[in-house]
Amino acid sequence: MKNSNRIIAGIFIIFLFLSLVVNIVLPDNLYSESEKRELDQMPDFTLDTVISGDFTSKFDKYASDQFFGRDTWVFAKGLSQYLIGQKKLNGVYITEDRYIRELVVNKERLENNLDAILKLAEKSGKPVTLLVVPEASTIYEDNLPLGETSKENHVIDRVYEKLGGKINIVYPKDILQENKDEYIYFNGDHHWTMKGAYYAYSQMMGTDKAYNFITVAGDFKGTMVTKAGVKLPWIPLDKIEVPEEITNDYFAISVNRDGSDADGEMFYPEFLGEFDKYRYFQGGDQPLMAIGSVGKGASFVLKDSFANVMLPYLALDNEVTYVADTRYNRQSPSEYAKTMNVDEIILIYSPDSLCNEFSLVNLGN
Repeated sequence: MKNSNRIIAGIFIIFLFLSLVVNIVLPDNLYSESEKRELDQMPDFTLDTVISGDFTSKFDKYASDQFFGRDTWVFAKGLSQYLIGQKKLNGVYITEDRYIRELVVNKERLENNLDAILKLAEKSGKPVTLLVVPEASTIYEDNLPLGETSKENHVIDRVYEKLGGKINIVYPKDILQENKDEYIYFNGDHHWTMKGAYYAYSQMMGTDKAYNFITVAGDFKGTMVTKAGVKLPWIPLDKIEVPEEITNDYFAISVNRDGSDADGEMFYPEFLGEFDKYRYFQGGDQPLMAIGSVGKGASFVLKDSFANVMLPYLALDNEVTYVADTRYNRQSPSEYAKTMNVDEIILIYSPDSLCNEFSLVNLGN
């Protein structure tokens, strides 16, 4: 028994030593594509940081982020948790056929964000429409683990109580549930697909134009898969589908980053070969865009990333569509709407953004 314990202890020590050597030899990674975040780097080693404890706390995060084979270890942990019966990992429900984000409701932030929307309507003097994008946990509530329910009803109730009669509210839950057997939400990502966005657009605009959706890419491993930490083989990877009738030829786009303008595209085929294929739409979230197209009038869209797959439909309706993401653009939306003399303001946000995104308070600036 003692010899076997010594052997196990020796193997463990050797493993730790080899891990240390590998971590020293391998260069640090700056960014995790799978987690879509910057990774912690080696903190400064000074007398002050050591005494304050700042070095120790930052080094722990650095070691965790830079440990070799990190994705493999994360997968092993997630798989072991799933196998012992856990059906919610890191805020992600794992169902029979999809990964679903858990909605966390921050009531105080929700109230603050709804107040900001009211201020925007008052200050801008423009007609305002709020499209609330249903969470997948609502559309596929029947798929959730036993005892789990969608928390979206409270959010929607407050939206109507506080904003009803003051702005136009569009909540396309019913039309999406009627078509939930179609490919309207990704299996492994929290976003809806372009087909799902079209159903919401058709309700908002009162149109029923038919589109022929084609697949431009497969093997899309979404954010919910990586957040859960485990890829189950029976849940298929996602595909990117777009209407065959809508191409870059219909749009002229100017993107403003860091105060300078550059040409942009509605669709970026080069991202179909990358890990984050959702960046196919407008190259990802942009601070400010001006989209010229074949319609009439001007709209101002304020949005989170759910809007990216709806923008092609909206932009076709207008001669110009201005688009701002409050996470990256802090200028006053009401002043911008007046300066650009838009006809309307359209807000497109998920309940998660309404409840948890702190930058939405800037809507009231």
